[in-house]
Amino acid sequence: MAGLASSLKVPSAEVPARVATLVERLKVAEKELERMRQASARATAANAAAGAEQIGKVRVVAQRTSGEAAGDLRNLVGDIRGRLGSEPAVVALVAEGDNGTVPYVVAANPAAVDLGVRANELAKELNEAIEGRGGGKAELAQGSGKNPAGIDAALAALRAEIARG
Repeated sequence: MAGLASSLKVPSAEVPARVATLVERLKVAEKELERMRQASARATAANAAAGAEQIGKVRVVAQRTSGEAAGDLRNLVGDIRGRLGSEPAVVALVAEGDNGTVPYVVAANPAAVDLGVRANELAKELNEAIEGRGGGKAELAQGSGKNPAGIDAALAALRAEIARG
């Protein structure tokens, strides 16, 4: 207790109140950080959707990101896909993650699936270039690889597969 009091620069009797104050400030800061992360993700999704490229009949967002966890990638891909509307669209995000991992998520909207563009088939293209494993369904696939050097080749292969469709 004396060590805490010294670290917090308060008398020992005030340590519990000081700790409670610090915990409350931490909670407020964490909420603000989460709010800022969500705002940043919305802005990223809007920018990505605005920059979608047209490959044949399909609008495509195929990008490299950094530092995104798999859950964050799923949310971001879903947000981008939603912003692309009902025309055929595919979103593929590949992240250069921590420890050399390469998580990815691919999503195809129903109109793209109707054209024969399937997320699980596109995931195979990514897996090959990034030495990955994963899969999923026609509308959503995900996985992870271990070769960050292959990200650009993976995205090029994905675009080429869509162009063949």
